[in-house]
Amino acid sequence: MSLAEAGRIAGVSRTTVAGWRRTLPGFPDSAQGSGAGAVFDRGAVVAWLREVGKLTVPAGLPAGMLVVRGVGSRTRTVRLEDPALALAEDAAGEDRLSGWAAPEDAEALAVLVESSVSVGVQRLAVPGARPVAVRGSLRIAGQERPGAGGLWLELAWPAALRGTPARFGGVVEHAVLPPGTSADCCCARHDCGGVTRQPWCPDHGTAAGRVSEDHVEGGLYCTQRAPARGGTVPARG
Repeated sequence: MSLAEAGRIAGVSRTTVAGWRRTLPGFPDSAQGSGAGAVFDRGAVVAWLREVGKLTVPAGLPAGMLVVRGVGSRTRTVRLEDPALALAEDAAGEDRLSGWAAPEDAEALAVLVESSVSVGVQRLAVPGARPVAVRGSLRIAGQERPGAGGLWLELAWPAALRGTPARFGGVVEHAVLPPGTSADCCCARHDCGGVTRQPWCPDHGTAAGRVSEDHVEGGLYCTQRAPARGGTVPARG
């Protein structure tokens, strides 16, 4: 993380954190770069902030809402104060979300993640960003509790599983179909080359079983494959 990110967690400016780095002992060495462009290990910086009593729960800042879903349709809605969302630009990368949560929400989220094979994000809405959903593989990357009050959480998931939320939560999958689609296919085509499968389609419906490859609508694969202009191609039939 940068000094500016450390300041956001501590509720102060980058200049203040830079002053702490110069005057207080034990601030972690930079992991990469120097000067204004220095990058530090996030866990080490958070631990240092807590050790010197600089980690406090922010007040009066914008909040985000996270709805997660585990096994057996178990869901939990978590309010995140001062959320920060960093989206990877590469499908091989990892998205990260951090913010302050009530202890009971953080505990329930931890139980849900530990008790489920794969936890997905039904819907995530944070100020200044478009809502997203995640097909699965949500994990808790870090957490810190400075004392009484909220708990700082950092969540992560594979960037390739992030997409646009469906109408009722979760993601819409685009199936990448093998050659040989007949004229009777009634699935909606998309510019990424995938389709939204219709249960009644004779080629790709429920009776056809699961296709070998798919991706989430609005995700990195989907947007990179689609042309600059376009939309859904009407279904045939």
